[in-house]
Amino acid sequence: MELGWTPPEPKSRFDILPIVAMAEGDKPEWGVLPPELTEPIAIRHPKYERGFNKMGLKWCRFPALSKLGFDIGGVQYSASPFIGW
Repeated sequence: MELGWTPPEPKSRFDILPIVAMAEGDKPEWGVLPPELTEPIAIRHPKYERGFNKMGLKWCRFPALSKLGFDIGGVQYSASPFIGW
C-alpha cells in the first residue's frame, strides 16, 4: 500500500494482491492482474467434501510453476505450484 495500491472494499480473505517487481537498484513497481485471470474457484476434496464446503476455501485457477525449490523430509521439490502469498 506504501507503493500506491489500494485494497478492494470490502476486504475479504481472498483479495488478490498486486504483483510487485524490482530490479537491483531500482524502486519497486506494481501491477494488478486482470479480473478474468484471477477468478477464484472453490477447493473441493472427494473424501471430505462436506468439510471443505464448510470452510469456503478458494484458489485462483492459474497456478504457475516457480523456480523456487523446497525440501520436505529430504525430498526436494524443484517445480512447486506457487502463485504468491
